[in-house]
Amino acid sequence: MPVIYIPQGLSTPLSLIGTFCVNGTYHTKYVLGQLQQLKNLSNPQSAAQVLGSPVAPNYTLDLQNTDAAGQVAATYAVPATHVQNVLQHVGFNNIPFDHSIGVLGVFLNMFCPTDNLHLGELLGYYRQREWRLIAGDIRINSRPMGRELSDAEKQRLATVDSIFWNRQLDVDGKSVPRKDLAFIYDPVPGWNPFDLIESIHAPSSALTRIKQIVGNKVPVHKV
Repeated sequence: MPVIYIPQGLSTPLSLIGTFCVNGTYHTKYVLGQLQQLKNLSNPQSAAQVLGSPVAPNYTLDLQNTDAAGQVAATYAVPATHVQNVLQHVGFNNIPFDHSIGVLGVFLNMFCPTDNLHLGELLGYYRQREWRLIAGDIRINSRPMGRELSDAEKQRLATVDSIFWNRQLDVDGKSVPRKDLAFIYDPVPGWNPFDLIESIHAPSSALTRIKQIVGNKVPVHKV
């Protein structure tokens, strides 16, 4: 998928529209995640799977809201059947919540920030033609498009570029190494990425390294 470039707000409130849309998409995805969680907990069969034990007939959901400090701001005791009925009404003839979560995850993975000083020339991103492999939360025939790395694969990444892959990133209030956020792109069983690449064009300084990786599977040309 082509990357969507989002300015980070340079001078006027109008330049913040892109950032506002990205933040709105992120929070909409979070809300849908809460609805999916309620859907799972209000159904006796899925609730038993989530909790690891059967639930009582006519059980009640004890819901809580917590503030930024982690303190409980409000509590609600709601019969599970009431929650289930409301969510069945909301979901009637709509795509499932988890599918919507996956779609929004794909869109979020398509966004790319712009106007960083390290990128060089101001507005230079307009001349880029960047495409990205999208994993996200979407599934094809119930199969996730990406999977988390094993410990051995994370170690291998660190040997490729330890500074890049071991760098700590702040995500949802937690500091996490970049290698722990990476996914293996594996959309369909037995897929071969070289079947999708017609040719590679690169500067002469990179040709030797690229040919070591791809061998004779893909034509490599100097730009």
